[in-house]
Amino acid sequence: YAGDLNTASSANINATVETATTIEELKEALEGLKVNINTQYDSASKQMILGLNVDKNSDSYLNLKALMDINNKAMYLSESNLYDKLIKYDIPEENLEILNEAFENTASVDKSAQKKAAVKIADAINNNLTEDMFAKQNVTVNINGEDKNVKDNTLTLSLEQFKTVFSNAISTLKLDEDFLNLYVDREQITASLDTLAESLDSISDLEGNVTIHYYTSGITNKFVGVAVVLEDAQQMEFVFELINTDKNLYESNLKVANYNGETQDILNATITINKSTNTEKDMLISVNIPQSGTI
Repeated sequence: YAGDLNTASSANINATVETATTIEELKEALEGLKVNINTQYDSASKQMILGLNVDKNSDSYLNLKALMDINNKAMYLSESNLYDKLIKYDIPEENLEILNEAFENTASVDKSAQKKAAVKIADAINNNLTEDMFAKQNVTVNINGEDKNVKDNTLTLSLEQFKTVFSNAISTLKLDEDFLNLYVDREQITASLDTLAESLDSISDLEGNVTIHYYTSGITNKFVGVAVVLEDAQQMEFVFELINTDKNLYESNLKVANYNGETQDILNATITINKSTNTEKDMLISVNIPQSGTI
């Protein structure tokens, strides 16, 4: 952030907005649009930085940066396309308590406890799965334009089985004192489990299957990718796929198959993960919605 925090100035902005009146005009307006959102936060100093950039065909439409400083009860904004100085906003007292609590909860997260909780959750689910739900086969997966032979480890559940497995797992976790004690706020995690249980009740009357494909390769069973397929009673499929295409690069897509006899892409995404330090990683996610734009 470059600028004088003590300088008071003002700027007037006039803009004309043309409304797209048809779907085709809307698609044309969105084509080539890219939205980039970057966030960083430091729980110790209670500071958070947000960057929002909007480009279209290499032209910058918005370059907004915001720094939230809880200890100084202030937020600083800049938009380099419009103004070369920072604008300071005082954070209202009624919002400070909520923000302070959010940062304190983040700071109190114990990574060791997170790993132990993940193991507990996995065990609770695995204990409700039976051998007949699994299958193995060799398949080909397209990676960077080439078909590669991989092992397909498959778990298939009817929606009723899916509900039963996860409902039983939730009941187990709610009674597991060791699991609940891993969290600072036991009441909050119990309430979250109750909410999940209620959401599972909504699928009780649905028919269909959930299939999870876990792709591996080589003697060491190196992770290649994962796919989740949800098939309804009319055999229409929603497919989510995530493939490791390079060392630090993952590509994913969400599509609907057998929709009026066609397969339609809903969105495509690339995820790049780079190590910034020994303990931290930077993640860049780019999402493309066909005929709409990129985020």
